[in-house]
Amino acid sequence: MRQKVFSTIFLLPVVFLFLASSSRAAERLCDTSFEDCRAPLLALINNETVAIDTAFWFSDDPTFANTLIAAKNRGVQVRVLMDTRAEDAHPQNTQILQQLVNAGIPMRERFATGILHWKMMMFASQGTVEFSGANFTVSEFKPYTPYLNYTDEAIYFSDDPAVVNSFKSKYDDWWIDTVSYRDYNPNPMVPPPTRSWGPAITLNPELNFPPSTIAAHNYGQRAINAINAEKVKLDIDMFRITNAPEADAVINAFKRGVAVRMTVDTAEYRNPARVWDSYNVDRLYMAGIPIKTDNHQGINHEKALLFYGQPGTPLQKMAVFGSSNWSFQSANSQQEHNYFTKTKPWFFQWFVNSFERRWNSTFTNPPEYNPFVPLGPTTPVYKKPLNAATTQPLSLTLTWDGGPWGQRYDVYFGTTSNPPLLASDVITGDPAPPTLETYKVSNLSPGTTYYWRIVGKTMANIIAGGPIWSFTTTTPTTPGPGATVTAVSPNTGPVSGGTILTITGTNFATGATASFGQSTATKTVVVNSTTITATTPSHAAATLNVTVTNKAGDNGTLPGSFTYTSLAPVSTAPKINVVSPNTGSPSGGDTVTITGRNFVSGLTVTFGGVPAVVNSTSRFVIKVTTPGGSGPVAVVVKNPDNQTATGAFNYAAPVGPPSVGSVSPSSGSSAGGTAITIAGSGFVPGDVVSVGGKNATTAIVVNSSTITANTPPNPLGAADVVVTRGCYPSPCPSSTLTAGYTYTTPPPPTITSVSPNTGTVSGGTSISINGANFQYGATVTIGGRPATVQTWTGSYIYATTPTGQSTGSFDVVVTNPDNQSVTLAGGYAYN
Repeated sequence: MRQKVFSTIFLLPVVFLFLASSSRAAERLCDTSFEDCRAPLLALINNETVAIDTAFWFSDDPTFANTLIAAKNRGVQVRVLMDTRAEDAHPQNTQILQQLVNAGIPMRERFATGILHWKMMMFASQGTVEFSGANFTVSEFKPYTPYLNYTDEAIYFSDDPAVVNSFKSKYDDWWIDTVSYRDYNPNPMVPPPTRSWGPAITLNPELNFPPSTIAAHNYGQRAINAINAEKVKLDIDMFRITNAPEADAVINAFKRGVAVRMTVDTAEYRNPARVWDSYNVDRLYMAGIPIKTDNHQGINHEKALLFYGQPGTPLQKMAVFGSSNWSFQSANSQQEHNYFTKTKPWFFQWFVNSFERRWNSTFTNPPEYNPFVPLGPTTPVYKKPLNAATTQPLSLTLTWDGGPWGQRYDVYFGTTSNPPLLASDVITGDPAPPTLETYKVSNLSPGTTYYWRIVGKTMANIIAGGPIWSFTTTTPTTPGPGATVTAVSPNTGPVSGGTILTITGTNFATGATASFGQSTATKTVVVNSTTITATTPSHAAATLNVTVTNKAGDNGTLPGSFTYTSLAPVSTAPKINVVSPNTGSPSGGDTVTITGRNFVSGLTVTFGGVPAVVNSTSRFVIKVTTPGGSGPVAVVVKNPDNQTATGAFNYAAPVGPPSVGSVSPSSGSSAGGTAITIAGSGFVPGDVVSVGGKNATTAIVVNSSTITANTPPNPLGAADVVVTRGCYPSPCPSSTLTAGYTYTTPPPPTITSVSPNTGTVSGGTSISINGANFQYGATVTIGGRPATVQTWTGSYIYATTPTGQSTGSFDVVVTNPDNQSVTLAGGYAYN
């Protein structure tokens, strides 16, 4: 339901678009598997003094709505881009939208073909943007139980001016767009929507904003181009994979030797509304790509790619992160935001840490991720012709429901009660309900009983066979002589069908059909009475008669005129995708799961040539108990026919607890944000750093002896530095460096200039105060009268001048929240 908006948009001084860079420490990524990422976002809303722009697919968290309304009520400009199409799946979104409307917050509704898939907030006075793949719902911003019950998300907070300004400009583009957006009220907004952040700017080239006619903003093609260019290694974390081109690119990269690992979502793999996810994940698995799927409670909703070797000298690393899934819609139809960055090593390494922790799942029980194992289809349900039906036509369509997971079908058809294979791996189109699967047979003999059976198959070649049904054809009046077939060109083609050919003969009539044996051709076109073009259907390998049948019933046949040739035989050799865990004790005795394909009962498994105890075997999964060993060894699976597959395993002593040796620098501002390096030993990806009892932000395990992090704010004085293993269940191993870091009084602010440094005595002039060590919450006075602070960074303050006492020069004073202040004598003149 679209509602009336009672407020109007007011313009902000466009100078605020061009923020100056502040310290890198304000940029951070937040991990929802163990961190409360909702709290810093709420803090940004609560601290904002000028404007908040937000856009979302859905929100069902009243706290976000209440906090935005409170900001609006204290004078902050709030704008909302939204999409009512989310309400079908998320009905509470309707209540949130109504709550915002009732508060008088102006809102614009996307109604274009592609949905609004942005999930972001921008804070003008704080020069910060938050964006991610997370909707504004509690479960996607904070864990219920760390490492056990959570939604996989990464939340990005950035004060990088190139990022913030690009979002401001792009938000304005959408805000005034009348082709894709309309006012979320029955009457036009007064005044009409206008830009808040000045003219459109050149966007940061690392950002990606579909949909667009500009190639750089086509997410799907940009991702595929990067995959095609990758030379070393690719780690992929993707919630939804319903678009084949991205999957094809990954398979091709893997075939050319690029190391690939993937994590996917368990629920999405079997989501009936997203059947092509199963199709693509199975294809990736059968290509041999190592895949793991979430085992924790909650879903894997993240969308991130890690490229370890992009073209350049030297090769470059690139992280891709944002809102786009691998779907046709996310590629360049929906409104999305993504970041393709090669310029922030910390950003890349943070995602490496996150991926490694979840992939290995060494310190969580149950594991956060398990090796992926494909699932089978449902049994086909036949629709027509009905079983034992009589007087059926000599050309008819077999129709069945293969269920959502049947991707290919083998069709068995003939005149014996155990019919032979007629066509294999038939692809019938979209398997999603209510679409039914069909296969047309023709050139049937009159008065004959035929038997048929359908076997459904996934792309992982797991089958489910239906029963055998029968029908009997009618006995029509024998037609007189008519059509003849004299030639077929070309006369060979693959069993998969799809060969375009020409049939020549005589007396072809409009509406004629062509059949190959008893399989009906597709795309049949009667060019004239002597020529037909058609496309071969799929069929088992054989040499067949080609028959043309006119609507009148007359037909002509050219015996043995087309040969279906076999494809290369599918390999029966075993293949290993994942060995999990891939490390273990030198004394042996660890339970290891090996996933892959073509595993046969009676196989053997060796680790470094030493036999393991095989506990269970299925086509896709082997469970073994390791023998003793040392160092890296080959894992060899040998089937009874002596075909083998090889994986890798490393014998190593269990990782010990972390040990903190030193912190550098060992002191810094009580305001937090100091970049520190922790030296020690036993560090692993996922270790958590706290200083003074508060979690540090963006902790990155560089290697086993080094962690980098940014300090949280704390009171003055000494504070303990603690590194804790990210584990479940607790208690988790930790190491404390007592009083390892000292919080000191922040340096006082300094002012170097005010620009412009003159203005009218009536006030209202936008000025920039340049300097250093400005803290959030700093106040400004000119001649003792408070100025309105609009935007703050560590080195710039943007403010609006108050009314002057009189003409002349007056002191400009900046006071930080800790009461340290600086005065620029005569720094501003009223005229």
